[in-house]
Amino acid sequence: MDPSERSVYLTFDDGPIPESTPFLLETLRRYGVKATFFVVGENVQKHPDLFRQIIEDGHQVGNHTYHHLGSFKHWAATYLIDTFKCQQMIGLPTPYRPTPQPLPCREGSEMPLQAATPQAERVSTPLPPRATGVFRAATDVAAAPQRGANPSFATEESGEAPLLLHACCAPCSSAIVEWMLAHGLRPTIFYYNPNIFPREEYEIRKQESKRHAESLGLQWIDGDYDHEQWQHDICGLEHEPERGRRCEQCFTLRLIASARKAQELNLTWFTTTLASSRWKSIEQITRAGQAAEAAVPGTHFWAQNWRKGGLYERRNQLLREYNFYNQQYCGCEFSMRKEP
Repeated sequence: MDPSERSVYLTFDDGPIPESTPFLLETLRRYGVKATFFVVGENVQKHPDLFRQIIEDGHQVGNHTYHHLGSFKHWAATYLIDTFKCQQMIGLPTPYRPTPQPLPCREGSEMPLQAATPQAERVSTPLPPRATGVFRAATDVAAAPQRGANPSFATEESGEAPLLLHACCAPCSSAIVEWMLAHGLRPTIFYYNPNIFPREEYEIRKQESKRHAESLGLQWIDGDYDHEQWQHDICGLEHEPERGRRCEQCFTLRLIASARKAQELNLTWFTTTLASSRWKSIEQITRAGQAAEAAVPGTHFWAQNWRKGGLYERRNQLLREYNFYNQQYCGCEFSMRKEP
């Protein structure tokens, strides 16, 4: 945009709706003017002819979320999913993959979503089709997942199917990994948990996770520990209760990092051991995984409930067999508080 140019850029939000969009289009057509319409996904679904007319008249369209959500009034995962739902509805590619950087915390509100920056990388490649290997994960032991039931995995020459498993700790990983290996899956363990406090506690849990993976000959990857950045990212949510908005924000941050690691390793599928804990919300974890899948092109989240089918009981058996360190709180300093 040339600042010396005498131009006006017109934008219209919240449509298309029959009460105003036809009048706007007719007026713009009469004067030969082009504009940008930031559309709401559900309105596009209700009035597809009006949306088609906007495109045919040569106007630009932008994403105004699917349900007209406000970013500071909803959980991060909810807002991301809603935004990408609109993105798919209007046929635009995934817009940005932001460069991680600290963002200011608004006092009295949750951490704002990571916004696109001038350094953000444009992503124009459409999502590739799901892998179509010969192996389909069995779900006879664990309960059927809430989303992505019986996902197809591409197999390697060994006959095993690779995927990335985000691991919160060794005890929660043990029965899940055992089940995966018994069903032809070979997980790469990604230990990324910057929420854990203090650092000494983090190191103990990390070494136990590494010991477990190495005992099975599995690849184990250490994610960066940056607790200060994590505190920044959940700023404003410190006083939320367990299973509140802070937890979902934390899940989303960790699973987006996991999806990025999966993408880096050319792995299509990722899942998490977070869903094995009876203290965590399966619904929150699923939303966080879906948000991560939407944010990282070419990845798919396997939303499995790892508590069912005897896996939780097997976890406790393996805890004793491996003599794992068994933590007494979730991880962050806020989960150490006794709830009233």
